[in-house]
Amino acid sequence: MTELIILGTYHFSGEKDIFSSSMQKELKQFIERISKLRPTKIAVEIPIRHEEKLNRSYKSLPDEAFTKLTPWEIMDVYGHTEQFFTDNEVVQIAFRLAKLLDHQQVYAVDEDIEMSDQLAEVIEDQIPVEECWQKLCSIESQATNLEERFRALNSEKWSYTNHTMYMAMNKANLGNYEGTQLLLQWYERNLMIYSNLQNLAEDGDRILLLIGSGHLKLLRELVLADPHMDYLDWTELI
Repeated sequence: MTELIILGTYHFSGEKDIFSSSMQKELKQFIERISKLRPTKIAVEIPIRHEEKLNRSYKSLPDEAFTKLTPWEIMDVYGHTEQFFTDNEVVQIAFRLAKLLDHQQVYAVDEDIEMSDQLAEVIEDQIPVEECWQKLCSIESQATNLEERFRALNSEKWSYTNHTMYMAMNKANLGNYEGTQLLLQWYERNLMIYSNLQNLAEDGDRILLLIGSGHLKLLRELVLADPHMDYLDWTELI
């Protein structure tokens, strides 16, 4: 049996205060608390084909890179080449946590299936993105510190609200099930992520997956249906 903990996150890139002394203090405190879960492996939202690049940076980034904007890797993702910087949850949480626990590597488990911009444009007026976004922001806005924000992002309320947007997407049908086609790409990506987790898992492992909180609902349903996986809710453990 493998234990799986899913830590749903927001994407740090572009957050103006990530390197502020107060945020760095909160990050360190949160990571200290998460470390008490004692995962044996840490998996992240990086395409699996880039795992070698991921670990090259994990091993080579100096400690001071955590506290200032620093480039760490160039990867092709979602059909374009991207420069990754240290204002990124993979670095700020996963790398730090792995180093604290003295892990030799981190694991890439994503598959970068891009949702079709063309299909999205066709049905965009039928998807209540702005309404959903406002509700999600309202849930997060009640948090007064970093851990509370993470607890909000990992709550059933946040997951349910976020998923209503995908259900509205599925309803969109202009004659060729355009919404369903688009949603299939999202489901396919999550199924592939879970396949990568299944193949990473070894008996006795406790895997912590750091991934965008929008993935949480589907991945949680998959692990709960898997007789070889045991889902652990971190919000109830620390």
